[in-house]
Amino acid sequence: MNIYLDTNMWDALFDGGVQPEEFVPRLKKANKRLVLGLHAFYESVRMFQSVRPNAPTRGRALLEFVGRYLEANVLCAKDQSELLPAEMLALKEGAHRLEYFYPQADREKIVAEYQQLANGFHSDVAKTFVEDQLNFAKQNRDGIVAHLEAHPELIDKLSSVPSEDVEVWLQQESVSVRGHSNLARHIALRFPEVPECEISEYAVALLRPPMMRFARGLVRADLYLHWRYAQFKAFRKDLLDDVYHVLNASYCDVYVTADPKQQYAPLLLTTNTKVRIWPRGTRVDEWLERLN
Repeated sequence: MNIYLDTNMWDALFDGGVQPEEFVPRLKKANKRLVLGLHAFYESVRMFQSVRPNAPTRGRALLEFVGRYLEANVLCAKDQSELLPAEMLALKEGAHRLEYFYPQADREKIVAEYQQLANGFHSDVAKTFVEDQLNFAKQNRDGIVAHLEAHPELIDKLSSVPSEDVEVWLQQESVSVRGHSNLARHIALRFPEVPECEISEYAVALLRPPMMRFARGLVRADLYLHWRYAQFKAFRKDLLDDVYHVLNASYCDVYVTADPKQQYAPLLLTTNTKVRIWPRGTRVDEWLERLN
């Protein structure tokens, strides 16, 4: 069982003093393996930019701690920017070519980056990654807001969808012309050199049953975020970060978070990935061991 942890769960392990050298072997006996997403790396590095007095000290300690988990052989999920191309490659060459996790050579580079940051050295790679993530989130958020504010009739339409009907609405919209167009836009942004007709073919094929998990989630996430904005006229601060983690877990067996606000996560994931919310106050290591 591969268990993807939201950033708040790495915090919980750190605060609970759950040492990787002892915990990872325990999980292995239970046939469980933790999965780290690179977005957790980004969120940890952001702590160095915080105005809170102890944030940089905690950030370095947390990076060193998670780096030890990587050295203890937890998995590292591929970033979103690599999952869509991987699914496109799988269409052409077969599902056996779809790799969800970084191979050993890449993991070693990630471990080295964690160690450097924990020692106070901020490499150009880390700076570029953080800047790219910040720009991606801002462009995504601003794009949704600008699109909806320019189409008040769409806001009216989306705001009329009650929360209890969102799952059915997402199911219908994601396979509609709008869903295919949405995915085609993402492919075009990632591969601007690909002809429009080929992009359309990819979009249709990725969403043809059985849908590729990440492509499906990507479309649903965009639709969900549009609906959320139409409903509340704003995004809560960490919503896009949370959605990023959820999609990153598309090829894991379980997605785990400590945030009860993420009840929407099953809307974006297939039934292949269960969603579990850690009840604060319980021992995080024992709870993860018992997870099913």
